[in-house]
Amino acid sequence: MTHSTLSLSSNEDLTNDPDIQPYVTNNARLRLMRLSEAAEKLRRQAAISIQTGKEKDARDLLFQKKKVMEALEKSKSRINLLDELSTKLNEV
Repeated sequence: MTHSTLSLSSNEDLTNDPDIQPYVTNNARLRLMRLSEAAEKLRRQAAISIQTGKEKDARDLLFQKKKVMEALEKSKSRINLLDELSTKLNEV
């Protein structure tokens, strides 16, 4: 069993436990907030770099922001999935 497989199975065990699931969902929401803040910070830094004539730095910062935004979308999807799981667990 690889490390990623172990992590995945552990994660599935955590999210299927109704006592731990709210904790996992809350952590996912906190990650979403941190990613949002990071994306905004990168955007501001890129704007400053453009104003100071550092277009290459701005381009690099915007590329980093793009990666953060991709992670943000994955995090949103995970939160939606966890919310659905929570609803189903509450129904049972």
